[in-house]
Amino acid sequence: MKEILLNLKEEAFKKFQSESDIKKFLDNILKFNNYSFNNQILIWLQNPNAEYVSSFKTFSKMGYKINKGTKGIKIFIPNFYNLVKIKVDDSKFEIKPYYMLTDDEKKRYRDKNDE
Repeated sequence: MKEILLNLKEEAFKKFQSESDIKKFLDNILKFNNYSFNNQILIWLQNPNAEYVSSFKTFSKMGYKINKGTKGIKIFIPNFYNLVKIKVDDSKFEIKPYYMLTDDEKKRYRDKNDE
């Protein structure tokens, strides 16, 4: 993932041929301020004239129809996970993401009476 992001940023900086390119990119950032910087770069690289980015499902709910053959814009989707503090013994705890817990640890985690 880090390598993809580094290559992405290098490619974006290569596209900045003039001050007007930088200004266009900064204008684009203003339109997509609720997206991460990496996603803003991705949007700009794929379509510098993009005005609105959303999922197919959201566009459908808004009543828009997507033309057949239209190409979408790819962006990174944030991946959130819960960290869980597991008691190893009386004085030691271990912190793990929930998805990495064993079945026994998940059972203990869900038990409200267990510490």
